Amino acid sequence: MKSFIKIVCFFAISLGMMWHTYAQCVETSCNSNAGILSNDDAATIAYDNMCSSFHSSFIKEPSGTWKVWGEYLGNDGVTNVLSPINFDVTAYPALTGTIYKMALGSNFGLNVQLIVLTSDGLFVLGTEGTVLDDALTTSSTFQKLIVDNKPDGLPFGVVPEQVKMMFASSGTLLITTCQGEVFALAQNALTRGDGGIGNATQWSQVRINTTEPLTNIIVARGSSATGFALKNDGTLWTWGRQAFLGDGSQSANQYYATQMTLPAGLTGVKMIQATSNENSMSSYANISYYILGTDKKVYALGDNEYGELGDRTAVTRTVWVNALNPDGSIITDAAWISGNEHDENFAALALIKTNGTIYTAGCNSYYMIGRADGGDIIDGGINYLDVPLGISSSDSISFAEAGGHTCALIKQCASKYGYVGHRVRGSIGDGSSLNETIPSYDFVSPPEITVCGTQFIMPTITSNGTICPGENAIFSIVGYPGDVLTYTINQGGTQTVTLAPNGTAQVIVNHVTVSQQINFSHLTSTVGCSYNVSITNWVTIKAPIFTQMPPICQGTSGIFLPTTSDNGFSGTWTPTFNNTQTTTYFFNPTAGSCVSTTQMTVVVIPKSTPLFTTINTLCYGNSTQFSLPLVSDNGIKGTWSPDINPFQTTTYLFTPNEDQCAVPTNLQLTVANQLDFDIDSYCQENKLYIKISAHNFNPNTAALQWTFNNLSIGTNESIEVTNYFNSDTASYTFLLSVTEVNGCSQTKSITLSKNHCDIPNVISPNNDANNDSFDLTAFQVKKLEIYNRWGKKVYEKENYLNEWHGQNETGGLLPDGTYFYVIDFYSESSSKSGWIYIKND
Repeated sequence: MKSFIKIVCFFAISLGMMWHTYAQCVETSCNSNAGILSNDDAATIAYDNMCSSFHSSFIKEPSGTWKVWGEYLGNDGVTNVLSPINFDVTAYPALTGTIYKMALGSNFGLNVQLIVLTSDGLFVLGTEGTVLDDALTTSSTFQKLIVDNKPDGLPFGVVPEQVKMMFASSGTLLITTCQGEVFALAQNALTRGDGGIGNATQWSQVRINTTEPLTNIIVARGSSATGFALKNDGTLWTWGRQAFLGDGSQSANQYYATQMTLPAGLTGVKMIQATSNENSMSSYANISYYILGTDKKVYALGDNEYGELGDRTAVTRTVWVNALNPDGSIITDAAWISGNEHDENFAALALIKTNGTIYTAGCNSYYMIGRADGGDIIDGGINYLDVPLGISSSDSISFAEAGGHTCALIKQCASKYGYVGHRVRGSIGDGSSLNETIPSYDFVSPPEITVCGTQFIMPTITSNGTICPGENAIFSIVGYPGDVLTYTINQGGTQTVTLAPNGTAQVIVNHVTVSQQINFSHLTSTVGCSYNVSITNWVTIKAPIFTQMPPICQGTSGIFLPTTSDNGFSGTWTPTFNNTQTTTYFFNPTAGSCVSTTQMTVVVIPKSTPLFTTINTLCYGNSTQFSLPLVSDNGIKGTWSPDINPFQTTTYLFTPNEDQCAVPTNLQLTVANQLDFDIDSYCQENKLYIKISAHNFNPNTAALQWTFNNLSIGTNESIEVTNYFNSDTASYTFLLSVTEVNGCSQTKSITLSKNHCDIPNVISPNNDANNDSFDLTAFQVKKLEIYNRWGKKVYEKENYLNEWHGQNETGGLLPDGTYFYVIDFYSESSSKSGWIYIKND
C-alpha cells in the first residue's frame, strides 16, 4: 500500500514549555536558550555563552568547548591572548576537571580576572584584586582557588555540580545554587548581602534578614556593588550599595536582600540585567536595573546619566519605566537584553528585537556602543536607544553582549562576529594588539566564532513510538517558529516542513505497514540562514521480539523455536525446523494479534573434521616422545583413546568435546622397531676386536659410536680394542650406540677379559663352570685337531667354537695328561699348534 505523507502544523505544544526550575545546573554541552532564539523560561536562559569585560572575552561553542581571547588572559595573567584559543590544559597547565562555567570581571583599567568552575572546583586567572580579594591568590597566574581551606573553593555544603549560575563583576563573585541559594565572595561588604558581618576572603550567604537566607532564586546577577536576583515565584530582590526598590523611594544601602516592587503591568520575567557607572556624576546612585518581560517589554530603573535606561531621558528613575523606540513608542517586541554588568564603569545597554533589530543606549566611551555621540570622550555622552553605526536595515542580529569597552554582536548568517569600540591588547581577537578606536561595527576584522545558541534552535523530534500495522506514524517537531526543515522518510525523496508560529509541526505517514525512520538533514532559519543538521527518529511497527538463536551444530537434536515471543506474542513458525542446514524461518502471529510477522535465520554450522599435523615415526619405548595434542590444528578440543602405547604402531581415536561442532577422527602413530643387534668379539693375529652383528637394520646406514670410559674410540662396524687393556684390570666394558636415520637409538655393551686372545693351556672338565672346555670362540677357528702324546688324533671339529671338553671322537672322556692341538684360522693362512693339559678332577 502506498504511504501518504501530510504535514500538519499544530498548536497544542508551546515553545515556551517550562523546564524544571533547576534544569540548568550542570551543562557541559550547549544550552542554546540564548539571544533572539531564546524562549521565555527564565530558569534556563543562558546568560553567559558569551561574556565580555573591559578588553577580554570568552565564548562557549555549540560543542561545549570554551575559548578565550583578549587582555591578560594568557596563563601567566599578564600576557595578552590575540586570537581565540581553547581553554584547556595545554594552554593552562593547572586546569583539571570538566569546565562547567566561566565568569569575567574588570574595573575599567588594566585589570581583569577570569573565574573558572570545573568539576574539581574554582580556578582564577588575572590581575589580583580585580574580582577576588588579593589575599585569596598567590599571583596572576592561572591557579586553583582555595577558600576558607575548602579545596574546591566553594561555600561549605556546595559542590561544583550544585552551581546553577556564576556571575562576576568588579570586586564581586556571586553563585546561585541548584537549591536556589545565593552566595557572595565580595570585597564590598554591602554586596555580600549578609548584614555586613562577613569578610572579603570567605563566602557569605545572601539573606533577607539576620536569620533567613534568600531562597528559591533562579537568577542572580548585578554589578560591582549591587546584587539583583529573580525568584522562581517571579519576585525580584536587590541588595548592596545605593540600591533602588522601584517603589518611588530614593536609593539606599541595602545590607540584606530586599524585595522590589514589580513594574505595573508586568506579566512575567524572562531576563534581568544591571549596569553601573562608578564615575557617575550623581552623588547618590550609580546602579541601573533592567527586566525583559515575557510581554517582550523592557522595564528599567535607577541611574540614567547616559540615557542607559532607554526611556529617552537622562533622568534617574525610582519607579520602573518602559524602554522606548526611537519614535517614542513603547518597545513591545524585545527578545534579548545585555547590560555592561561585568565592569564597574560605563553603563550601557544592548537590546535585540524579535526581528533582529539591534538598539544600544548609554555610555559611548571610545564608541563602545557604536553611536555617534561621545565616542572619544571618556564619559561617553548621552545616547538613547537606537541602531548603532555599521548596522544596516537588512542585518538580523541574533546575540549581543555589552562589554566594558565594547559591544559584541552575532549576526545571523555571518561567520564572524561584530566588534565596535576600543580595540587593544587583542580584544578583537584578530591576532593583532593594535590600540585604536572602531566607531562603526566591523564584521570583517574579527575572527570566525560560533557561540552556543546564536545560530539556530536545534529542533526536538518525538514520535508516537510503537504502533499496530495500518496505523499512522506521527512525528512531532518543536523548534523555532518559521524554520524550514528538510527531511526524508525511510531514505526516500527529500521533503520540507515549516514550523508554525508556535514553533511546532507534525509529519504524518498514513497506514504504515513497516517501521518508519525520519531523517532531518537541513534547517533554513526564518532569516534565510542555512545549516546542516542530523536528527533521526523512528516509529516502529509492533512486532514480536525474539532472542536470536545462536548458531547450532549440524545434527544437534532437541532444538525448537519458541512459540511465544519475548514480548508475549504467540504464533507458529514455518518451515519445519531443520537441524542440517542454515534456514530462515517466518513467525506467523496468532490471528487477531496487533503485531506484524517477523523472521529469524538460524545458522547451522557444518561439523568440522579435526586436523592434525602428521607425527614423525616414534622411537620404540621412548615414552617422552608420546603425547598427542588436545586441540587440533583447526582449534577443535577433545580427547584421545586408547592410552598411548610406546612399543607398537597404533591407531588412536580423537573424540571432540561435546561443545565442539566436529566429527571424530583417527591418527596413526608409527613406532619404529627396536634396534636388534649383538656385539661380538674375535681375535686375529693375537689382537682383540669387537664388532656389531645387526639383525633388523643395515649398519651401513646407521650411525655407530663405540665408547670406552666415556671416550669415543671409533665409528666402524668393528674396531680393535687390544690397546685398551692393561695388567691392572681383569675385564673391560665397551659400549656401542647405534642411531638410525629416523633418530631412534639403542646402546649395548660387551665386557671382555684382558687375556681374551690367549689360547688356554689347561682344561678341567669337572662342570664347575671354570675352564670346563677349550674356549676358542674369539679366534674364528676354521678347524681344530687334538693329538695325544703319541701323535694319534683323538678329536677333530670344523668351525670350532667351544665344543671340546676333553672327550674323544666317540664322546668318551680322555684321561688326564698333556695333549697337542693344531688350529686352522679363517683369518690366517698358517696353522697354530701348541699343547694343552687335561685335568679331570
